This record gives sequence, structure tokens and C-alpha cells, in this order.
Amino acid sequence: MEEVDKKEIFVNLKFPLKYKLKHIKEFLNYLMYDDLNNLKNQSGKVFSKDQESHDKQLELLENCILLNEERKEEYQNLVKFRNELEKFLTKTCLEKSKLNYQTLEYKKLSNQKDEYEKERKSLKRRESERREV
Repeated sequence: MEEVDKKEIFVNLKFPLKYKLKHIKEFLNYLMYDDLNNLKNQSGKVFSKDQESHDKQLELLENCILLNEERKEEYQNLVKFRNELEKFLTKTCLEKSKLNYQTLEYKKLSNQKDEYEKERKSLKRRESERREV
């Protein structure tokens, strides 16, 4: 963190949220209670008017982190759903293409192909017989 004239805290966003929350809490506690402007007696009790706002800020921060984790989980679930949907659609398209093989047009073309193959084989056989003779 850097010292700034304004009352802002810069947080490195590369760290996980729970890690940031822990250090932000420690920093806020340091600012609120270990500062010379705040009163702290020997028993460790803190006398500060900002105690409620501090607790409220920490609660809001925790809620924000929980919300971010929920969003992260939701995003991961959406990615899983998208992948499953892609698999399903691919499978469905393959099944549809298999069904197309059973249409009348396909059967006619397949029969023609078989006939041409038979004719080609018979021509090859005749040609090989001619060469032998």
C-alpha cells in the first residue's frame, strides 16, 4: 500500500478475496484502535465513536466478498452448463445426421453406388480374364 494524502486504500486485486479481507481488517483495526487519536486503556477496551461504523464497514466488506464468491460459483456453473449444452447439441446433430442416412434418397444413392461397385468389379474381373488369355 502507498501513503496518499487522500483517505483511500489501494488493494492489490491479484490476491484472493479472503486474503485481502484479512489484511484489510488488520489495517482498519490498526487505524481505528492503535492510532494515538483513539483512546485505548490498559485493559484493552476501546473507546471510539466509530466502532459501529467500523463494524458495519467490515460487515459490508464480508458481504461483498461472499457475493463475489457466489458470482464466481455461478459463473463456473454457467460454464459447466454451456459445455454440457454443447455436448448435447453435438450429440443431437450427430443423431439427426444418422437419421438422414435412412431417408429414401440416401437409400437410392446407396443402391446406385452398390450397383456401380458391382459393375466396376465385374469389369475388372473381365479385364483380368482377357489379360490372362
